[in-house]
Amino acid sequence: MELNIRDIPISIIAAVGTSLLMQYPKYCDENELKEYKGFFKKLDDGTSIDSNYQKQWKNKISKNIAWEKCAELNSILCFIEHYKVKDYCIKLISSDTLAAKFSSEIIVEFLQSKGIKTTQQISEGLVYDGTDRFSRRGFPALITHIKRSIDLSQSEGFLPIMNATPGYKAETSIMTLMGAITNTPVFYMHEKMDRPFLLPAMPVSISQEIWNRWKSLVKAVKRKDLTESGT
Repeated sequence: MELNIRDIPISIIAAVGTSLLMQYPKYCDENELKEYKGFFKKLDDGTSIDSNYQKQWKNKISKNIAWEKCAELNSILCFIEHYKVKDYCIKLISSDTLAAKFSSEIIVEFLQSKGIKTTQQISEGLVYDGTDRFSRRGFPALITHIKRSIDLSQSEGFLPIMNATPGYKAETSIMTLMGAITNTPVFYMHEKMDRPFLLPAMPVSISQEIWNRWKSLVKAVKRKDLTESGT
C-alpha cells in the first residue's frame, strides 16, 4: 500500500511515549548515568520533582536531542524523506503522565526550532496507575483529541496521517482503530525497518440495524449536555 502525497500538505498526528528518555542513557555521560536513572524513575513513577531540577535535566536532554534519538522524531523524519513531503505540520498527543509530558515538551521545542509547526495536546486522565481511570476518562479523552486533530488538520487544508510508531501500546491501538473508523491513513515503523509502512485499511462500518436500534438513546445522551441538570 502506498500514498501519492509528494505535493500534498500533510498533518502527522502522533502519540508521545518515553522513547526519548529510554534512549538518553546511550548518549549521556557515564558520570551522570546513575543520577539520570534516579531522575527517570521519579518521572516514570509520577513522583513530584523540583522544577529547577527538572529544568536542569530538560536542558541536558535538549542539547543532546536529534532526529534519530527517539521513535517520535525518527519515524516522522523517515516518513517525510520516503514520501518526499514538502509541506507538513505535527500534532502530538501526550498521555497524562509526568514522563510523557516531559518528553513531549522537549520534542515540541526541537520541532519548533526547525521551523516545523507543532502543537501539543494532553489526553486528560490517560494515566496508568492501577485504577480504571485510563479507560473511563483517558481513552474517551484520547478519542476526542484524535478526532479533533483530524478535523482541525482538514480545516487547515492538511491531509491527516496517523503515526502509530511512538507512544504506549494502548494509545497506538486506539489511534490505529480511529484511523480505520475515520478513513485516515496510518503508518508504522519498527526500529529495525529502514522505511515506514502504511497499515492496511480495515473495513469498519456501523450496522444500519444496530444504529436504528440505538440512535434514539445516542441522541438523548447528546441532548443531555445541553440541559442545565444534565439529565
